[in-house]
Amino acid sequence: MLGAGLTPLGWATMFDAEAAGMANQVRTLGDFVGPADADGLYADLMAAPDDAGIAAVLDAWFIARDAARPPADPRIAVVHRELLEPHEDVASLAAAVEVSERTLHRLCDRAFGFTPKQLLRQKRFLRTLERVRGVLDQPLSGVIDDGYYDQAHFNRDFRQFMGMTPTEYFNSPREIMRRSAVLRRELNGLGLQGLHPARG
Repeated sequence: MLGAGLTPLGWATMFDAEAAGMANQVRTLGDFVGPADADGLYADLMAAPDDAGIAAVLDAWFIARDAARPPADPRIAVVHRELLEPHEDVASLAAAVEVSERTLHRLCDRAFGFTPKQLLRQKRFLRTLERVRGVLDQPLSGVIDDGYYDQAHFNRDFRQFMGMTPTEYFNSPREIMRRSAVLRRELNGLGLQGLHPARG
C-alpha cells in the first residue's frame, strides 16, 4: 500500500476538482488526472526497484504536475494558517483572512472539503480532545474549550466526530495503551537504549 498526504493548498494545486465533492469518499487517481496519467504513474511505480525509487517517482510526478498547472489561490494557505488560531465564528475567521464570508466559504469548499463552520467545529473539538487527554483525572467541564456551551455540547460533537461517547473512547484498549506508553516515557524515558538519540 502506498499513500501521499496533501494539504488543502496541495489539493488545490494538484487537482481541478473541488474538495467539497470528495470529502469522505474513496476515489481513484484517474478520476482526477485521467486514466492515461494515472496508468503511467502506476507503471512507473511498479518498475521502481525499491522504496527510494518509488519516492523518486512520486517526487517527479508531483513536481511535473505542479509545474504544468496554474498556481492555487494563495488565500487558501492563509485560511489554513488562521484555522490553527482559536477563532470563535465564521465572521472572525473571514475577517482574519480579509475576505467576505461568501469568499471564505468558496475557498473552503475548493480546498478543504468542508464549510468554514464545519472546519471551526473540527478544530475546536481537536483542541479540546488534546487538552482532555492530558488531564483525565479532572472533570471535563473544567477543560473543554470555551466555545462549548457545556459538557453535553462537547459530548454531542464527540459522538459525531468519533462515533462513540467520551467514556467509550477513553476506555478503549488503544487509548489505554497510548496513555500507558506516554506515562512510561515520562517516568522512565525511552524503553530501549537503541531508541535514544545518538549523542556526540
